[in-house]
Amino acid sequence: MGMGQTPPATPAPPPPTFALIVGTLGRIPELRRLLASLEAQTFRDFEILLSAGNSDVNDAMISLLSGKSVRMELDRSLAFPTSGMLDDMDPKGMFTLMVQSGYLTADSEEGGFYDVRVPNKEIMTHLKSRVRNWFGPGWARIDGLLGSLLSGDESKAEANLMTLIENPPNDRAKSHADSVHALHQMLITGMLSVHSGYYAVPEYHSGDGVSDIAVFPKSGSGPSVIIELKEVPAREDIEDVVMLALRQIESKRYTLGVRGEPVRACGIAIGKDRAAVRIS
Repeated sequence: MGMGQTPPATPAPPPPTFALIVGTLGRIPELRRLLASLEAQTFRDFEILLSAGNSDVNDAMISLLSGKSVRMELDRSLAFPTSGMLDDMDPKGMFTLMVQSGYLTADSEEGGFYDVRVPNKEIMTHLKSRVRNWFGPGWARIDGLLGSLLSGDESKAEANLMTLIENPPNDRAKSHADSVHALHQMLITGMLSVHSGYYAVPEYHSGDGVSDIAVFPKSGSGPSVIIELKEVPAREDIEDVVMLALRQIESKRYTLGVRGEPVRACGIAIGKDRAAVRIS
């Protein structure tokens, strides 16, 4: 290389082959084990993306509304906030406030982490009512979607779902409307707060696997629906994806032993600005 010449630029390394996206809310012990395991791997061509955002909060709320406990970190030193502080509150602060207010109970403390759950049926009913209020006018669209699924009306269900996608229920949902995963979670959360004649169970174990959500009549009399949700990649045909969801219910026998008359299988495919519903 001659005098005054610029040395050649070092080429940028190629991007990693794999990206591991890990949700962290209430999962710090599991995260430590995961990172230790990854550190011991001989294969190194990957990157780790940590997420502690709204999707983790939604996952926790879905578990709590379905009667499960969630392991999460709380801040027992948190002062009771004024209303102006709530919009910027992190997940730890939000759930701590819910414990302080009596909406949740916290047991089995270890290193600042607690098993958190909804304490009783009355508070569960109240929380579901608050979720319905959060959805605002969108609650009617969730309820309409559920009614059309239970009745087996594909075209009406698809229209209700598209209306929900095009008109998110409130400003907070609109800010995440470009995320298909957020729409997926919004649908599950809304169905967990269904009207008094039915109840919903996420991650329902039946047949040879686990469906995304199952909806049952409380009285034991009436239709039930097993729902499998799929996200549609940008270049995929939505009809192929929704039929894949329906075939999964059939091949995994998710409707086996489910009570209700009839028991409907429902595949739902959600993409950006598009949706499809198929019922059998």
